[in-house]
Amino acid sequence: KYDNIKDKKVILNKAAVLWDFSFNNWSDAKAIKGYQKGHVIDVVAQATNSLGGKYYMTAYSYNGGNIRHTHGFNIVDCDDFTEPIPPPVEPPIEPPVEPPVEPPVEPPVEPPVEPPVEPDPEYPNWFVNFWIEVFAAIKRILGIK
Repeated sequence: KYDNIKDKKVILNKAAVLWDFSFNNWSDAKAIKGYQKGHVIDVVAQATNSLGGKYYMTAYSYNGGNIRHTHGFNIVDCDDFTEPIPPPVEPPIEPPVEPPVEPPVEPPVEPPVEPPVEPDPEYPNWFVNFWIEVFAAIKRILGIK
């Protein structure tokens, strides 16, 4: 007898064997392949053999009901498996954004108004040179160096 199973995963609860369950005597049971404890298997059908043994079948063996192989895992070697839910990831806590502190705005300081400076009158070079020569002559006469 075969019963369809929808979207089921099982996990082996001990080291177990994939069996050819087409035997009619327990002593004729034939092991196909061994698997380690913790192996997860997608199953699509449950089979019951002529001796009443119950086995989970994979999609390959069950073949959509057109049995390819009478292979299965003894259901006592399996537990229902649910995908572990990953722990929630806490979003990083960002410190609150504080607006930048702007320094107080002081009114602009007006530079003091200074009275305009009268420029020194410019004298022509000949006039300046004349007076330099006059002072030099006076120093020579007086003997001042």
